Amino acid sequence: MSRRTARRAALDAVLAAVPSAAAGRGHAVVVSGPPGIGKTRLLSLARESGHEAGLTVVHGHASELDRVAPLSALLHALRRADPPLLSGPEVTDMAEFARDSANRLWLIHRIGERLEERSAERPVLVLFDDAQWVDEVTAYALRVLVPSMAHNPVSWLIACRPETNPGPGSATVDWLLRDGAESVRLAPLDATEIAQMCREELGVEPGPEVLSLAQRTGGNPLLLTELLDAMREAEGAELGDGIAGLVSGPLPNAFVEAVSHRLRNLSPTTRRLLDIAAVFGKPITVHDAAALGAGSPLELVDSVREGVELGILSGDSAQLCFRQQLVREVLYRHLPEVTRRMLHREAATRLNLQGRSVEAAEHLLSSALPGDRQAVEALLGVLTTVIATAPNAAADLLLRTLDLLGEHEPSRAKLTAHAVHALTAAGRVTEARRLGERAVATRMLGDFDAAVHLGLAEAAKHAGDDRGALDHIERALAAEPALPMRARLLALRAHACLYVDDFDGTQAAGKEAVTLGRSVVSAPARGGRSGDTRTEAAPDAAVFAGAALSVVAAAAGDLDRGLEEADVAVALADAEGGQARHRHPRLWLARVLLWSDRFAEAEAVLEVGQREAEALGTGWSMPLWHCYRAELRLAVGRLDDAATEAEAGLRVAAELDALALTASLEAVLVQAALWRGRGSDARAALRRGLDQRERGIGMLAEDLTWEQALVAVDAGDDKTALRVLSDLLDRLPGRALLLVEEPTAAPRLVRLALAEGDTDLADRVVDAAAIVADRNPRVRSFTAAARHAEGLRDDARATLAEAADLFDDSGRPLAAAWALEDVAAVAARAGDRAGAVRALERAQTLTARCGADRETTRLHQTLRTLGEKGRSARATGAATGWAALTESELRVARLVAEGLTNRATARSLFLSPHTVDTHLRHIYAKLGVSSRVELVRLALRHEGGGNHEKT
Repeated sequence: MSRRTARRAALDAVLAAVPSAAAGRGHAVVVSGPPGIGKTRLLSLARESGHEAGLTVVHGHASELDRVAPLSALLHALRRADPPLLSGPEVTDMAEFARDSANRLWLIHRIGERLEERSAERPVLVLFDDAQWVDEVTAYALRVLVPSMAHNPVSWLIACRPETNPGPGSATVDWLLRDGAESVRLAPLDATEIAQMCREELGVEPGPEVLSLAQRTGGNPLLLTELLDAMREAEGAELGDGIAGLVSGPLPNAFVEAVSHRLRNLSPTTRRLLDIAAVFGKPITVHDAAALGAGSPLELVDSVREGVELGILSGDSAQLCFRQQLVREVLYRHLPEVTRRMLHREAATRLNLQGRSVEAAEHLLSSALPGDRQAVEALLGVLTTVIATAPNAAADLLLRTLDLLGEHEPSRAKLTAHAVHALTAAGRVTEARRLGERAVATRMLGDFDAAVHLGLAEAAKHAGDDRGALDHIERALAAEPALPMRARLLALRAHACLYVDDFDGTQAAGKEAVTLGRSVVSAPARGGRSGDTRTEAAPDAAVFAGAALSVVAAAAGDLDRGLEEADVAVALADAEGGQARHRHPRLWLARVLLWSDRFAEAEAVLEVGQREAEALGTGWSMPLWHCYRAELRLAVGRLDDAATEAEAGLRVAAELDALALTASLEAVLVQAALWRGRGSDARAALRRGLDQRERGIGMLAEDLTWEQALVAVDAGDDKTALRVLSDLLDRLPGRALLLVEEPTAAPRLVRLALAEGDTDLADRVVDAAAIVADRNPRVRSFTAAARHAEGLRDDARATLAEAADLFDDSGRPLAAAWALEDVAAVAARAGDRAGAVRALERAQTLTARCGADRETTRLHQTLRTLGEKGRSARATGAATGWAALTESELRVARLVAEGLTNRATARSLFLSPHTVDTHLRHIYAKLGVSSRVELVRLALRHEGGGNHEKT
């Protein structure tokens, strides 16, 4: 067929997904173009090809109303797969669970498990049409599932159309393209292709009038097909002018006329059924259509058959849906407005009876006129559910509801406060700030003034504008809000103050927030009788504030108090549950345990906390778990694993658009790269992190500053390093967070100061390190750092040797290696060649074990100057091939080769699926393979397929 030939390149790209999955390689293709351009046709051809190749084909299609029905289209597609990936009851249960954001990650992981399990049996092809209309949970699911399935025989074909006001689906498609999905853009047919299509469809040479009319379809294949069908059915009737305009937007009059012509002989019952289905917007059951006035179910049997036979309705499932979405749009827009509103109101009633209140609210709003209090009340009834599961859709519903209300309506202030919060949660920060500022300017918010300012503060914090957040917090507090609201405002103030270098402000706000958050106050009972009261507290505020206080305590060098604050926050969250648990205080507890050298406890806390976060569905915390685990790996010298965790964290942050932690993750990559002698990688990571700072992303003063100095030192520019650190150095010893986070900072700073002849600075650093060590006598690395700094200043070999032993005992091998190198330098200057060699060899053993190639090479060169051979950095392993895999990568490779899915591997190794996925990316790159099948073959060749210890 010539049209297929004309689009051979696009078709080949789409159909390539089938053999890719069959060969065991994941593949993702995004097909984009305007309505009717041929996207659905390409997906249909791919579906036929997938069935012929024996793949499991999952075919989903989103509609406009899916934006308020979390995971609906995806779950039903999994149910309709052949054979199904989900049963009917499972879809019902999961759709219900999807309404609660606490279940979001669990559901997505469950879907991922089913895809992995099925793909282990036979390849899977996932087709998803009209992705621009998916809800936020489905959009997030695609962000997670498409990259996580990259190493499985799962291919994805996702079609979307451009939107004037892009929603979460369009944002996800853009993200997938940036992440490496192949892009197929369908262009309109050109004049030659249009003429050829006219010849084929009409069977005769088209005259100039026909060609002129065909050209006015804009080269849209669907519109042209409908137009030519209409011409053929008209049996040569003369076509008049005036067909090239638009109908209520992007639909040409030619298409409208073609559709109307096609539907002219429908029976009245069938036309009524199609009108009702067009208003319903989503696939509709015959019983729902009957209840909305289409006729009795028995009367509709013939109407359904007629619609299917004419190719208007699809007969592929138990629900009725339009084969071509544009047909639905034409029918909808041609209905009289009064009829549309009436049918929307009836649909809302029907959906409410079925318990589908969120979808009902959408229909009720579509039926409402200004001042319609019933629509407003209906929205308020489902608001909590919608905001929790689909804040973007909630924001749209709220904005539409506000349009129904007059400026002086009593409920306007409350709805405005909810809208600001929903817009912020959806990442629409500019809109949130604009709406909130406009509402504040009216001075008509009354009791909701503080709530709007809290929403504005959250929006500013989300945008990295901590000073703006503090301004709104102060204005909200000036309104003297109720105690729970005050507690939440103060907790937010405590965290904002951290990022404007006001630790005293954090201390004051945090303490008050903890006190108020744990208080129980009386408030009027909602919906109760006069005099009824309820108890109200804000434990989530106390937990959030406690986390900020733990950071302040650690910054002052008092880790015991930092641990106490974090422990109290964890205990309160566990006891209270609810939103308090969603604050995840174990994050901060794990970090203080890490700084205290209690690595095993920190690991256990991170494991428990991340499992809890996955169960609760608190996606915002996921980058933090990766970040703190990466910092833990770095501290104990597991450089490759530290980089893997940091890379996984960056991928999660990108999926979630949660960029606040990217600077800390990039900092880990900077240090890991420097230790491994990859200066260009370190500079690239530093640039990415500093770009975030320049974009206004809030961060502590210490964030990236130490890494800037390390990169300068690596370039031989000690003066720049000291200049970058000058502000932090001026704050010692009062603010010692740098010395707490990085125990090697004190001796390195002393080395820099001495190299520049600044003995006063060296003395100040030595004194500050001693203060931190004295305050925390049980933290060996602090004592080691103090002794190391002192030994460098005094050129004292015994003191340096003590520092090396203490660092080694604390579990920080790279810090011990630094100290041992200094021991060797003092020994060499004293003429003790043997003592220098012993220290250098011991240091080289530590750096080689950690994969610190730069240090291993430098120590090797130093040993050669002393007449010793030593070992080179590459003596510990190859750069590519099976021998290049780290122990962690080998554990992952062995389990995957044994047939475990990514998630099963993650559970077995107590890792996150994102970390396993990042390990697999490294494994594939080192081995030069692109599928699990190839990995299994290599594993069998190198290890014989035997069982291996899974630790």
